[in-house]
Amino acid sequence: MPIKEPDFNWDVETLLGEVDCPCCGSEIWVEIRGHGFWCEQCNTQISDIRPPGGDSGYIVEFSTDATWTNKAKRIPEADNLKMSAKFLGTLTPELYWFSVWDEPEEGKAKELDFEPVGEKLTP
Repeated sequence: MPIKEPDFNWDVETLLGEVDCPCCGSEIWVEIRGHGFWCEQCNTQISDIRPPGGDSGYIVEFSTDATWTNKAKRIPEADNLKMSAKFLGTLTPELYWFSVWDEPEEGKAKELDFEPVGEKLTP
């Protein structure tokens, strides 16, 4: 699923400079124009970028569907893993929260105890 262009003002260079990969800690993201961003080291994808309701900054969601497990340092066990981070501010964004949960097709979503590898994703 291609990442949609956000309909708010943001700078890709600033955004990607502030987001570490939660699975391997790499700071290098590769863009496939019109399709999104992937971690150069372990292939974790930034699956969505959207504005938070009423705050400055943005929410970043990650997908591990295509993550190379031999390159990732840590991936939580889950049926349908979801990871997201909220950053406040636009010029020098700071992490506000990081969340990981399992969202199985049937049943309730369950928050997972997971510490991301990336230093910028640790409050």
